[in-house]
Amino acid sequence: MGLGDRLKDVEREQKIKLCSTSHTTKIKLTKFRGKNNMAQEFIATFEGSLDSFNPDFKLHNGTNIEIGTVAFSGKTAKFPITWDRIGDMKDSNVGDPTKPFLAGTRGEDEEIVYMYFYGFKPGETLYFSGGDLDFTGDPSSVVPVGAIEGTKVLILLANGYPYTGEFKVNQGRMEAVITFP
Repeated sequence: MGLGDRLKDVEREQKIKLCSTSHTTKIKLTKFRGKNNMAQEFIATFEGSLDSFNPDFKLHNGTNIEIGTVAFSGKTAKFPITWDRIGDMKDSNVGDPTKPFLAGTRGEDEEIVYMYFYGFKPGETLYFSGGDLDFTGDPSSVVPVGAIEGTKVLILLANGYPYTGEFKVNQGRMEAVITFP
């Protein structure tokens, strides 16, 4: 099976819908299993308690490949959310080719925000702080971490393969875990 056939399978099986409330379809691509044939994980976690208004979050690349893009869709949250500002990446390493950095964002002041990375390598964790989230249509509102539940997450790997998940409550914190072979 060639790369073109695999991409068609991904498009057919995945049907990425950042704007939809449908559940994520699992993809079975055993070709990209990590070392030791273990499943790979990407984890996004909001740092504050569910009733706090702390929009700081971290992204962990538990895969065996670089991640190029991460997107959050507030359209699918419990109550739609607008990402006024995604925040600043702590310890940004622009100019150091051995360290990851945020190459750009798109969608601030919108319901879907994209973060583009350079060098977000396997095993690395990136931290963001100073973000601002509002309930859509109410720019003066403040969003508690618990209201982020249901927000879709998309990651795009450096090889072009997309995977999706969503934020859920896990042991008292808001977390999105995307597991794939």
